[in-house]
Amino acid sequence: MVGAGTSLGLALIVAVSTTLLAAIIGGAAGIGPRWLSATLMRGADVLLILPELILFVLAAAFLGQSFGMRAAILAVILWPVPARVLRAGVLTAWSRGHLEAARAMGAPRWWLLLRHGSYLIGPLLIPVFVRTAKVAILYDATLSFLGLGDPTTPSWGTTLYWVQANGVFLSEAWLWWALPPGAAITLTVLGLALIGIAVEDRLNPALKEATR
Repeated sequence: MVGAGTSLGLALIVAVSTTLLAAIIGGAAGIGPRWLSATLMRGADVLLILPELILFVLAAAFLGQSFGMRAAILAVILWPVPARVLRAGVLTAWSRGHLEAARAMGAPRWWLLLRHGSYLIGPLLIPVFVRTAKVAILYDATLSFLGLGDPTTPSWGTTLYWVQANGVFLSEAWLWWALPPGAAITLTVLGLALIGIAVEDRLNPALKEATR
C-alpha cells in the first residue's frame, strides 16, 4: 500500500507529461507547414525504431535513477506513438468543411484547433493518458526490479527488487512478500488496458464509424 503511492504517482506524472507533449507535437505536425510536420514525424520514427524498454534502462543507468529523472525519461520515450495518433486526429478534424471555411477567412490555425477542433481531438487524449500510465507502471517496475531504480523509495518494483536480492523466491515468504506487489502491478496494468480499450471504442470517431 505504501509503494502504491510511488508507482501510481509516477504513472500519473508520466501520463500527464506525455499527453501534453504528444498533444503539442501532434498538433504542430498536423497544422504546421510540411517541413515542420516532416521533421517532427521523422524524429518520432527514429524513437519508434528503438526498443522502448532497453532505451529506458540505458538512459536511467547513465542519467540517474531519481523519481523525477525516471519520469522525464519515460515522457521523452513514450510520446511518439500518441503524437502520431493525435496528428491523425488533427488532420481528420482539419478536413471538416467549417474549419476549411474558417481558414479561408484568415482565422488563426491554433485558435481554430483549440476552439473548433478540440471536440474531435479531445476524446483521443483520454485513451492516450490511460495507456501511457499503464506502460509507465510496467516499465518503472521493470527498472526497479533490475536494481536501476531508487532502492530507498518504496514502490512495487522496489519491493520485487528486495524480494530477489534476499532470495525470498526460495522460501515460503514469497506468498506475503512477492505476491502482493506482483498482483498489484498485474491488476493495475490489466485494469488500465481494459479502460483504455473501452474508452477508445466509445470516444474515437474513427472506431465508432467503423463499428457502425
